[in-house]
Amino acid sequence: MAAITQSLPWLDDTWAKLTRQLERTPHALLFAGQPGLGKNRLAIEFAHLLLCMDPTGDTPCGRCKSCQLFAATNHPDMKVVTPLEEGKAIGIDQIRELNRYLTLTPHTSARKVIVISPADEMTTAAANSLLKQLEEPPAGNVLMLISHQPHRLPPTIRSRCARIDFRAPDVAEATQWLESQGAKEGVAAALAAAGNAPLAALALLEQDFIADRNSYLTDLLSLTRDGNPVRCAERWQKSGSETALAWMQGFLLDVLKASLGAATAEGKSSDWSNPDALEQINIIARQVPARQTAELLEALNESRRLLTTQVDERLLIEDILIRWNRVAA
Repeated sequence: MAAITQSLPWLDDTWAKLTRQLERTPHALLFAGQPGLGKNRLAIEFAHLLLCMDPTGDTPCGRCKSCQLFAATNHPDMKVVTPLEEGKAIGIDQIRELNRYLTLTPHTSARKVIVISPADEMTTAAANSLLKQLEEPPAGNVLMLISHQPHRLPPTIRSRCARIDFRAPDVAEATQWLESQGAKEGVAAALAAAGNAPLAALALLEQDFIADRNSYLTDLLSLTRDGNPVRCAERWQKSGSETALAWMQGFLLDVLKASLGAATAEGKSSDWSNPDALEQINIIARQVPARQTAELLEALNESRRLLTTQVDERLLIEDILIRWNRVAA
């Protein structure tokens, strides 16, 4: 079994699909899926396998010169392209440099391997420059584009890549993995906020997500009495807009379940995103019609989608909290 599937078992099928016929690996791959599923880690492991001079099945040998260079993180036939600064785009100068690199003969391995992450953060000019490589790829090279939001890539880029979709594991598998990493409290809530992506959920727990989650819950309950949506929106933005709205979505799904009788307080804790808040959930479920909860969930879905644009995050959160106030007050 490959190291990547031992450490991230939900990637087992994806790894098997990638490595089934190494000699027929497409010149361009698009790894698509939400953050926190291990796309980058799998891409690096696959690059290692492609560069290895004597692989055994789906596992690099670990002994050849290429593996030694890879282990030293200075393999001349591998390049990773990322934004030069956090929050910045991948610019055209970076892609032009990559294009020049691709014209060179491989130094040690039989091919060159390039990872671009996140590919959806390329500027339009950078994407157009890369397109030339995808239209007339140098023989033997493999490009892996990592994308959390593949819809943001130009159709001309997407159509020239073999797409590999990454799926989140089910709740039971994700929970088991998190517990194997030492996570104890707040696993269900963290998974709900992370869209069931285990790595993203683990990162939330390491960032004291439970304290934030308790603050979100306190804010929601107090807003119906004497809270201020404007100040609350400011706090949520500072703590992370996506995390806050993702948690609220999980909380409202709990409310909707309780409203529809789809789960009960006697059910498994994994049935709920917030199993330790069932008392508040049931109170709200009795007060708020299921239809209104469902409508608010639809608004939340749209708000999370808009977070990927240039929208004012604080105003977006403020609008959701005002809607909540109207429904729950």
